[in-house]
Amino acid sequence: MYCRITVSPELEAPGISAGVNVRFRYWEYGKNGLGSGMNNAPATASPAHSHAFLGTSHVLGMIYLMDRDGKRQWDYPLAVPQDVWMLPNGHLLATWRHGVKEITPAKTVVWEYTVADPHEVPTCQPLPGGNVMIGIVGECRLVEVNRQGEILHELKLATTEKTPHAQFRMCRRTSAGTYLVPFTAEGAVREYDRDGRCLRQFPPMAAPVCALRLPDGNTLITGNGGVSEFDGGDRLLWRLDLAADFPDVQAGVPAGVQRLPNGNTVFCNWGSRTRGQQRGVSILEVTPDKRLVWQVAADGLEQVAQCQLLTPGLKPRAELVLR
Repeated sequence: MYCRITVSPELEAPGISAGVNVRFRYWEYGKNGLGSGMNNAPATASPAHSHAFLGTSHVLGMIYLMDRDGKRQWDYPLAVPQDVWMLPNGHLLATWRHGVKEITPAKTVVWEYTVADPHEVPTCQPLPGGNVMIGIVGECRLVEVNRQGEILHELKLATTEKTPHAQFRMCRRTSAGTYLVPFTAEGAVREYDRDGRCLRQFPPMAAPVCALRLPDGNTLITGNGGVSEFDGGDRLLWRLDLAADFPDVQAGVPAGVQRLPNGNTVFCNWGSRTRGQQRGVSILEVTPDKRLVWQVAADGLEQVAQCQLLTPGLKPRAELVLR
């Protein structure tokens, strides 16, 4: 069973206010789609398969907090939000088209880093000690900055793509201090050391968006219409293909991804929308054997690039969630 958040029709327009209920529905679901026993009647959400989460939406132009009953509890307007994090103190760290902001629950901006047009900021990552890694396309570089805005480290990158917006997306610094960079338009994912030497290039794939290192040394990458997991020798260990594994879900662009402690994978399906017999689904949670156990429908929440699962009280989870 999985729980689908279906947004009411009045929520489809930008600028909707927080505190509006959305509906949960249940269906029997197997690896290859809906079973014959589909039940469309509204039901109460199952706590075991309902997640509160922090998310982005390009269509709504905001970041938001959604509780596990499907009620949006908080939001903040941002143009083209892509990467987003909840910090341990409850503040939100998010990218927008030309920068990064740290925002309090009271909607006060307490820190900001900006770049000038045509440069854009598609990625950020909180680092130990309060510093932040920021990816800047156009300038094509990663910078680590402190809260005074000083650049502590810079990593200059190179790609065949010259259009800033298409250069790269969600980069991650690993626990070993290396950098994973998905060059989206080029179709390449590379790993660099701190001095900018390319240590590794993963097998080519179309439109990679996010790459992260798992504790066992494997690497999880969204791209090529799904999610792939590679070992240290570039051997493909696990692959989810949206079109093949969930043909009734409209495949958008797989984007932000996270691995849960139970081994499930949560990822965003940017741009998915209902088309014909295919359902628009913005966020999916999938088991290692490719069972879809939770989803967020795209109705009203289209173009979700990133999300972070939270506690029922809308706080960061205590257990390690890799993203």
